[in-house]
Amino acid sequence: MDSKFEEINDAYVKYQIEVNSSFSDCERFIYKMVDGLAVYLGCDRKDLVFGPTLRKFDESKSKVMDLMEATEMEGDGYWHFGLGIKLYGHSKGLFDRTQFAQFAVKKVDDEFIVNFEYDREFNIHEDNDYEFNVLYEFYFNQIKDYFKELFPNGENLGDNSEYYIH
Repeated sequence: MDSKFEEINDAYVKYQIEVNSSFSDCERFIYKMVDGLAVYLGCDRKDLVFGPTLRKFDESKSKVMDLMEATEMEGDGYWHFGLGIKLYGHSKGLFDRTQFAQFAVKKVDDEFIVNFEYDREFNIHEDNDYEFNVLYEFYFNQIKDYFKELFPNGENLGDNSEYYIH
């Protein structure tokens, strides 16, 4: 008969195995999603970078990190991470900016649920290009609309403090 401690430890080991499996599945999916997004946008893959979640975002620290460092699981069962697109402005180097968006991914049965900015969910089967493209089009329009709203008539042109889409 197992002791209560052994029961707790067995539950913890089972939890670790499930979390590791979940992350492996989601990690593979996230890389596929980001690689496809680069193709969709027509940018280099290096122009899409992982970054901290909004909760961990700190202007004073580097915003670019690897996926393992950027990803965190919260109590909702999703793997949360920031995804940034490097923008170069009028001349490369002068007004560079990395515009981040908050993503969360989890696998449920044979599909992945992608949550964008805690606002919109997309159900994507890993082999369905159309479902990926719906997400990519939405992401593209969110960024484009964000800048239209940020600078509607040339107002707020000096405000570079916002690095996350809201």
